[in-house]
Amino acid sequence: MDDLKDKKIAVLGAGVEGQSAAAYIQKHGGRAEVLDEKTDAFPDLRGFDLIFRSPGVQPTHPRVVEAITAEKPITSTINYFFTHSPTKNIIGVTGTKGKGTTSTLIHLMIKDGGITSFLGGNIGTPPLNFLDEVKPNDWVVLELSSFQLIDIAKNPHIAVVLMTTSEHLDWHATNEEYVAAKAMITMKQTSDDFLIANVDYEGSSQIAEKTNATRFNITIKNYTPQKNGCYIENGNIMFEQNSAKELVCSTNIIKLPGKHNWENVCAAVCAAKLAGIPSESIAKTLSSFAGLEHRLELVKEIRGVKYYNDSFSTTPETTVAAIRAFDQPKILILGGSTKHSDFTHLAEEIRTNKTVKVIIQGGKEWQQIKDAIGEKPAHIEYHEGASSMKEMVEQAANSAQAGDVVLLSPACASFDLFKNYKDRGEAFKEAVNSYHPTPGAVFVVHKDS
Repeated sequence: MDDLKDKKIAVLGAGVEGQSAAAYIQKHGGRAEVLDEKTDAFPDLRGFDLIFRSPGVQPTHPRVVEAITAEKPITSTINYFFTHSPTKNIIGVTGTKGKGTTSTLIHLMIKDGGITSFLGGNIGTPPLNFLDEVKPNDWVVLELSSFQLIDIAKNPHIAVVLMTTSEHLDWHATNEEYVAAKAMITMKQTSDDFLIANVDYEGSSQIAEKTNATRFNITIKNYTPQKNGCYIENGNIMFEQNSAKELVCSTNIIKLPGKHNWENVCAAVCAAKLAGIPSESIAKTLSSFAGLEHRLELVKEIRGVKYYNDSFSTTPETTVAAIRAFDQPKILILGGSTKHSDFTHLAEEIRTNKTVKVIIQGGKEWQQIKDAIGEKPAHIEYHEGASSMKEMVEQAANSAQAGDVVLLSPACASFDLFKNYKDRGEAFKEAVNSYHPTPGAVFVVHKDS
């Protein structure tokens, strides 16, 4: 791009987005300097022609504010993509959880409809990696985090707001700031654009009320017609536009586990329909897509016990959804590092859900969860003291009987024992795949001594 040629450009952050931005800048004749506070403090940025902010760097960083005051142009990979994309067919997906699953579903539905689609953003592929390949009639699906949205300059043509509760209070000052950052996805939309919002959650509803876009409601709780929206009625996925109803497909074909995934499915269906994808292509995707890695991922079945990796679940709300996804007796692995979450709702679920029979301590934050639970429920056993994932899996296996589910759904971040949620999930899968029960062993529940 000509606006990069011969420019001295600072890239703040040496992560995936930062490295992508640097490569793109250099490809187009710019001089990129990657700066990362993990190795050194940011220098004075006022000597640069342009500054790219990576998601991990807050817009309120003193050096960034100093550059803004000096009227230095600040952008990000997301802002640069929106400004330079040759297509306006951009779908942005945000929310506390479900972004990756929903974004992937939309992307696959569009592809199954015979249209070129690109998938990127917070899901792992920076959009500058494919910006030069995008054509005017292509579609682009972007998973967008609050870090990427907080200073977004343009909005997608179709914005999707999933379950929005509380998250990243280790980065955002308050929950109100977090929701406000999510709301940026619709603030510059017009009546020619679309907002798809999950109105089963207060945070998402608040965002939807502020939009100027044509609004479509997603709900799996309220089965009444929505005028514009997508919902479940009598076991079918219904899409409604201007009060005209269409049966898309039966919920029986959905391969994703757990009814909470119906929320993601309805959001994806709504976006795909607005993109002009026929119901037959949508049904094809739903009947084949079984989910993303580390999201209720079935790892293995050992002697009738199924082991699920839900390491991506780093909030109490998503762990509640994981618990409710299975009717079978469950052994939970809970805990990790803090995100300053409120465990009240999770504690209530554990106290009242009789299918939870054993909890394995999975990290430091378990003590906070335990305190929120209060007196130990009579139907649950605690196993504490494990210092590795291998020990946690062994404790879970020794507590399991045929027909049980062992569920790693920590409700916390992973940084006390692991690099990230992926590292934690891989450790779980390795421990499960390497576990070999004693031949002839009988699965019993071990009581605390």
